[in-house]
Parts: sequence; structure tokens; C-alpha cells
Amino acid sequence: MENQDIDQVILNYLRGEATTNEIEFLRKWMIDHEGHEAVFESVKTYWEHSNLQVKSTDLDRAYSKLKYQTFRDAKAPTINHYKEGKRKFNWFKVAAVFVFFFTIVGMIYFLENPKELQAESKAVTEVIKENPKGQKLTTFLPDGSKIILNSQSKIRYKAPFESNERLVELEGEAFFEVKKDDEKPFRVVVGGVSATVLGTRFNVNGKTTNIVEVALVSGKVRVSKDPDHSVVLDPGKAAIVPHEGEFEILDFDQLEKTGWKDGVLVFKDNTLPEIVTILEDWYGVNVVAEGKLETNFHYSGKYHNETLEDVLAGISFVHHFEFKVTGDTVKIFSNHKM
Repeated sequence: MENQDIDQVILNYLRGEATTNEIEFLRKWMIDHEGHEAVFESVKTYWEHSNLQVKSTDLDRAYSKLKYQTFRDAKAPTINHYKEGKRKFNWFKVAAVFVFFFTIVGMIYFLENPKELQAESKAVTEVIKENPKGQKLTTFLPDGSKIILNSQSKIRYKAPFESNERLVELEGEAFFEVKKDDEKPFRVVVGGVSATVLGTRFNVNGKTTNIVEVALVSGKVRVSKDPDHSVVLDPGKAAIVPHEGEFEILDFDQLEKTGWKDGVLVFKDNTLPEIVTILEDWYGVNVVAEGKLETNFHYSGKYHNETLEDVLAGISFVHHFEFKVTGDTVKIFSNHKM
């Protein structure tokens, strides 16, 4: 990622197609210099208010053309070409270069594909975004709402949204930051459970068998299983909705329920089988437990953007096991020789 143009990474992020590595690269870039975050926010604001859309098949060609004609001729190199301490420069001018880039990309596509663009604006297409094990994805919906999709999860929606509501179907887990629209409610459906909002931030988890959990961070959300079973949540409350039986409303720890979207891995009195499942999902590995391990195995801890080896080292310090990581396979074994 060291040679990756930051402008391309930002573009991927705003289009909702950034990989986990690109998101981490962008995060580190923003904290590398106090002006980086200001540049990113300027571009993000422009993007969200411009409704700029570019076809994936034309993006690379448009991007290359712009870089050749604009960045070179204007002698305005991309951000990663600046070296700290060698030159002082105006961050607002740099942000303007980014905005100009996104504007030109849209113009190139419009000028070269006017008929196709017009046809696409009228067509309704089904959009599917999904993540394999060990990856997370940040994406934006047509209305500007933001979704952070957890690993082994999928969303499906129509673009543009229908006139009466904004409907997203979810499999797995996702965190939503919904743009407010009083005339068009936002609805998430997962496992037969529906969460309806106007504008709010909440987490929906349908990974657990026969249970859907909706945890509300801010705003209001109505959770319903059928016309006779619904509840309106207040911030700080979570609805546990079993496939059969009554709702359960609980307080929740925000870091425990939503920390995953910020790279925070939380264990709370988890057993060894639960830890194995969490690690496999988080890091995209297969974990094999061998030998005689502790029977009363419970562990609590928090890790922020830590490597798999560091997490295993922390757990093994408490429960006295050894481990070996080979590719995408992890072996956990007792202190006896393998």
C-alpha cells in the first residue's frame, strides 16, 4: 500500500469499495499530519453533496486521463508525493485539487457516455455488497446514508430507492448511519425482523442463530417482527428478538456492540469455542484446538487494531496455551509438545 495514491484510496472509500487495508491506510494517512483530515473532510463533503456517480468500468480510464492532463500540467502532485519538511503548502489548495479531480471524472464520464448515463438514470438496479470472512466494508447508499458491513455479511438494495421507502436487506451484521428523510423512512430487514428509522445510528446483528439484535446509538428506531410485535427503542437500548417468543429490551455497552466498526475487538467472558468463532470471523482464519486445554476457559479483553498474534499472545498469557500461525490456519495447543 505504500505506493498507493491516496487520491485513489479516497475515491475507493467514497464509492464504498475500499478494502480493509485501504481503510486502514486512509486512517493512518489522516493522523499522519493535521492537515490530512481537513483535506479528507473537504472532499467528503463535496462528494456527498454532488451525488457524483461514476461507472466502475470507466473509472480507471477517467482517472488515468485526469492524472495525465491535470495533475501533471498543473504541476500539482498527489498528496503522497509531498515530503514533510521539504515544502510548505496550502492544504485548501490541495483539497481543491481533489474536488477538481472528482468533478472532472464525472465530466469525462458524462461527455463520453451521455446516452448510457441517461438510460441508467431511469433504470432500477439491484445492488449487492458482501464481505468474506475477515474483512469489513464501508459503503454509501444513494441517499448518502453510510453502512459499515461486518465480515461474512451481505446487504441488498435497489438503486434508486423506491418512492415510499429506503429498503435494505441484510444478512449478518452492519452498522448504519442513516440520513434523515421525513418523507421516506429507512427500513432494514434481517431474519424476518424489521427496523424502521428516519435518521439515526444503530447496529443490526443477525449472525446469531434464531436471534436478531438491534442496538440503538442515537435517534429512534422501531423494531418489529410482525404487526402485533413491535417496540420503539431509545438510545442506549438494544432489542433482542428471537424467532419465537417475546422481545427483550436491554441496556448495552456501546464499545462491545459497535466497537467492531472501529477496529475494536471485544471479548466479554467468552468461552474457548466462542473465542475460536470470533477469531475466525475477525481475521479470516481457521482455528484448530489440539490437546488438553483448560476446561473452565473464560476470557475478557479489548484489542484495538491488534494483529492476530498479539491477540493470541494476550489470551494465552491468561490461559497458558501455545499457538502456531501458518498461513490462514491457527493451531492452539497445550504446553505439551505437538
